[in-house]
Amino acid sequence: MKNDLNTRPCPICDDDDFDVLYASTLNSDSFTPEIFSARRIPDRLHGQFVKCNTCGCVYVNPVTDVEFLSDLYEKSKFTYGPIVDDIQRTYLHYFKKALAFHPLSKGSSLMEIGCGNAFFLEGAHRLGVDLVYGVEPSSDAIANASNVIRPQIINDIFRPGLFSEQSLDYICAFQVADHLPHPKETFRECFRILKRGAVLLCLNHNVDAVSAKVLGERSPIFDIEHTISYSPKTMTRLLQGCGFTIVNCGTAYNKYNLPYLLHLFPFSNVIKRNALFKKFQSINNIKLPLPLGNLFMIAQKQ
Repeated sequence: MKNDLNTRPCPICDDDDFDVLYASTLNSDSFTPEIFSARRIPDRLHGQFVKCNTCGCVYVNPVTDVEFLSDLYEKSKFTYGPIVDDIQRTYLHYFKKALAFHPLSKGSSLMEIGCGNAFFLEGAHRLGVDLVYGVEPSSDAIANASNVIRPQIINDIFRPGLFSEQSLDYICAFQVADHLPHPKETFRECFRILKRGAVLLCLNHNVDAVSAKVLGERSPIFDIEHTISYSPKTMTRLLQGCGFTIVNCGTAYNKYNLPYLLHLFPFSNVIKRNALFKKFQSINNIKLPLPLGNLFMIAQKQ
């Protein structure tokens, strides 16, 4: 499939007045399923990031064709099995915050966009959600899902028409919004398929975080897979423009073991794959809660 790069206006305000923030570091070998596999070691590959002079949105322009991206994600590999327990704990913590605005009830339903091997859906089901669904483009990730949850996963990118109007109580999008070339289309569809009073939970990178400002272009948020880097302000404007009311937001804390935290930092990949990881294997069980440059946002369909 041909990789077409398409210029676009700001994905939030539709203006086309921008300044280049970081030039593209891509090359002809950048677009492979291996590179588009989740949570790989940061490699400083990214498209041209620009900043909108009207609303402040930081986004990639030009952007890769949606169908080409879909094909890459379908062929990508599930590579983060050893850390799913840590990620699940984090995601369930913020899902419990969302339950304060729309409590569980009999027959409650949840859909996760980009569910991987459905580790969060398993946790949500144990927590009391009766009906859980996932949408996941990676066939390998779905193959790693449990036999119980796998039949409820749609092997596709999230797109309009997969779910009925006002059919869901909860939608979760963990580390997904950064990957969306056309986020308004996605979140307008989320608004359509949620019931009145239902909630959308997003957790994604925060371009205004201290780590992003300190590291600059070396921050892992500037990545080939990411088409937008949100701030609380631009995320709020996006979701409000799609009809949602923001009911809670803030800094997200993640708890991971030390070797995984080290791979996020801008050391050389040689060091990460060898000395550092070998040295710290003996203290793998130490978990550190840190604000790793993410934000969470809970939005409600009122």
